Amino acid sequence: MNGHHIFGAVGCACLVLCASAALPKGWYRNDWKGYQPYATMAAEEGPLPGTTAMVISNVVAKHGFGILEDARHPAVAGDRVRITFLARGKGHLGAAYVSYAATGEWNGIGSSRGFALTDDWRLYEAELTVTDKFFKRPTGCIQANLTGSTGTDCRIADVRTEVVKGRPDPA
Repeated sequence: MNGHHIFGAVGCACLVLCASAALPKGWYRNDWKGYQPYATMAAEEGPLPGTTAMVISNVVAKHGFGILEDARHPAVAGDRVRITFLARGKGHLGAAYVSYAATGEWNGIGSSRGFALTDDWRLYEAELTVTDKFFKRPTGCIQANLTGSTGTDCRIADVRTEVVKGRPDPA
């Protein structure tokens, strides 16, 4: 634990209170050691009225950077996770989901989709199918996870996560 967050979990009902003002409300830095040294993160006015953009620069860690959504969304194998966001900059971003068991234990990182950034604001969308093929426990909820490669310099805004109920996973 890094001291930046207070976690409270009962199954998939999770509360994350972010003590860092560097990112907009609802997001926090992933403190995995592979993202060290940590990228510079700040917030500025977003491209749409009333939005805040996450500004991420100085990404020099071997594995880039990661940011996580505070919320966890109920989801099971066979559901689809749709993550949409506006972004611009240079480098590459990835959108993925983190899987948690119904009891709240971390299962691992689910599937992901990568994007090459452009200089202009653009809408990006990742639609990912929840699967339990690689996890020890069935998925009970997910958390959105955005990542960027080393050298990425970007702005990200208006991130939305939606779970669309689907068919049971054949795994």
